[in-house]
Amino acid sequence: MSTLITTTAQIGTIKDAGGNNTAMTIASDGTVAFAKKVYFYGQKASSQTLSRGVDTNVTGFTNGELDSHSGFDGTTFTVPSGQGGIYHIACSVEINYGDVGQDGEAHSLRIKKNGSTIRQSRYSNPNNQGYTNFHQMEAAGIFSLSASDAITINVTGGDVNGGGGGKILGGSSYYDTSVFYGFKLD
Repeated sequence: MSTLITTTAQIGTIKDAGGNNTAMTIASDGTVAFAKKVYFYGQKASSQTLSRGVDTNVTGFTNGELDSHSGFDGTTFTVPSGQGGIYHIACSVEINYGDVGQDGEAHSLRIKKNGSTIRQSRYSNPNNQGYTNFHQMEAAGIFSLSASDAITINVTGGDVNGGGGGKILGGSSYYDTSVFYGFKLD
């Protein structure tokens, strides 16, 4: 290893010790750009009907999709090769019981890693009081993820009269209510 001591250094690119990966680039105007962090984002493109009491993977977060490293297919985020680390993962969905009696009684939203729940948000009305027509659910967390870990969103819903599990809202009127996103912190 050598030491560089100078008053002025003209450097355009800084690479790793092996010279393979660019860590930072310095433009001619002095702007510094770092290697691109992993991120993904998608809005629910259309509504998705749920069966009563059935765990259902939420699919179709394809509207407005952003995907820095081609790890997101609109349903599953797969940590890209060489990109393991600490991630912020979040989701928000709106469930509508309007087509099944407007009497939603219980629902849950889960973030899953490789099929196992790592974060959950739940609602259940107390003593048959407080049935709901619409309900916004959100879940988020900071997680240690390894390359090839698969992150998905899963929902269960049910209404009082057994008519169905409700519907996850999506489409142009609901782009701001049902989203799935994440980014690498470290």
